[in-house]
Amino acid sequence: KKILLPIALLSLCFYGSGCATATRTHGKDFDGSKVSQIIKGKTSADDIVAMFGTPRARQPEADDGERWIYSYVTATAHAYAVPFGGTHSEVTGGHKKILNILLNKNHIVVNFTCEDGPLDPEKLDAHAY
Repeated sequence: KKILLPIALLSLCFYGSGCATATRTHGKDFDGSKVSQIIKGKTSADDIVAMFGTPRARQPEADDGERWIYSYVTATAHAYAVPFGGTHSEVTGGHKKILNILLNKNHIVVNFTCEDGPLDPEKLDAHAY
């Protein structure tokens, strides 16, 4: 019993000493309120650039079309010391905005989707956002 108390107290010191919270961002923020101005079959690539700036990614699509991707993700992580050395960290929350735009060969919007909501830490993947 005499040795357990010091070990327990030492463990509490290690566990309680040091924690940190950090927020990271990926991508460039864009004005999500302008998504409602996109009109399929009418809005041009130039209009999209005027509204949102240069896309984060461009991908070729069938029939000489192109997919433009705008994304902005913030993630908050909490890290803390664990007993007997080391650290543990986990993502505890965040927010994502992802705008996917499909343009035809004439650079006119054919289709688009927009996600704007909380980041699900359970679905985090290096390639998801």
